[in-house]
Amino acid sequence: MEWIRGFTDAQGNFIIVLRDNPRYVKNISFFENKSIKTILPKYVNLTFQIGLHIDSLNTLKFIQKGLKCGKISISKNQWNFYISDFYSIKNVVIPLFNTFQLNSTKYSEFIIFKNAAEIVQTKSHLTYKGLSKISNLKNVIHKNPYSSEDIKITNNWLLGFVEGDATFSTGNIYRPRLKFECHYKEEKLFHVIQKYLGKGKFINTERNRKNKIYKSVVLDITDIYYKKLILLPLFKKLNFHSNKYFDFCNWCYIVDLYFWGYHLTSEGRDLILEIKSVMNINRLIKSNKDLYLEDIKVKVFNLLSKSYHYMLKDGKVCKIANEI
Repeated sequence: MEWIRGFTDAQGNFIIVLRDNPRYVKNISFFENKSIKTILPKYVNLTFQIGLHIDSLNTLKFIQKGLKCGKISISKNQWNFYISDFYSIKNVVIPLFNTFQLNSTKYSEFIIFKNAAEIVQTKSHLTYKGLSKISNLKNVIHKNPYSSEDIKITNNWLLGFVEGDATFSTGNIYRPRLKFECHYKEEKLFHVIQKYLGKGKFINTERNRKNKIYKSVVLDITDIYYKKLILLPLFKKLNFHSNKYFDFCNWCYIVDLYFWGYHLTSEGRDLILEIKSVMNINRLIKSNKDLYLEDIKVKVFNLLSKSYHYMLKDGKVCKIANEI
């Protein structure tokens, strides 16, 4: 459940929808059993949803199996896992995130979502007053978001968040990096992640997207010694549940090649570029990932079997001058 908590912090959505009620006729009341029952203009739909690229169906099946509820549908190039039946909202989703508290600003969205569910549970949403309260909650669920006051990070939460929102890539052409990037509203969480890892460069950025300024926060980890001796052993002990596992495996090869100095050779640089060509966005167009992974593994092993160009000295990576 820690992994699902982390992945939800990265990719989960809590949605409140008010749909038009086709049975509603303004100023008309219906009489049933000697009492007046007014048909309201809207009805309430609460949904917990995670949408991923069409390449990621197995991840959603893993989540569905873990929660033992929910449905999966496809829309264009995206799979959607969603829970919208109120029984599962009340008995699975809300107890889950009450126990495994979210860390990101999804925490505040969950609190508002839970408030709406409490109104539905008491059937107050069947009154104009209750419907008005839910309408107000719907209007503020994505406004002024805030993180939990008690952010708790575990290794499995971190892996879930990494699989949902981080990138195994290279900072320049050859140097491996682990990069977290989110909307600036997650700045508090990123500082806590930085403290938990004990590494990382913190950057605030602004980008122009369709004539709108998008502010984001970046946590960038490029220290090769830290990645080789700390991050790789950490993530190798954990169980990945998404196709980002393929990126991680390829990233490990780049870390090894860079750590031992093979990026300084033409053969090593060519191999790093080949590995990058099947990672991240490029991975999505490769039909047989296991085959590519095995082929790259052999090439990396063969190259690493040759004499290397770096050595460890006093806990730091140092060049061997006569081999460069």
